Amino acid sequence: MQMYPQASCRRGFLAIDIAAALDLPLWDPDQGNAPVRADSHAKFSNGVIGKDPQKPQVVVAANGGSDLVYLPKPVSRASPAARWG
Repeated sequence: MQMYPQASCRRGFLAIDIAAALDLPLWDPDQGNAPVRADSHAKFSNGVIGKDPQKPQVVVAANGGSDLVYLPKPVSRASPAARWG
């Protein structure tokens, strides 16, 4: 089994990468839903993703290597562009 250095992935990479792939803003729920700058990460790596942080399309709960991804609304099998409009 190959071990990778702890710093091989930047903090909050899952929320950052999902937000980038969906072309949606990333918000930090641990900082009062403050926007996360492109050159930064959320304080505790948690993320709320969507145009409105009060009604997110995706929520990422950082969990030290076994992060959880929540989709608060039902998601169709349509293309990502059709889903997130």
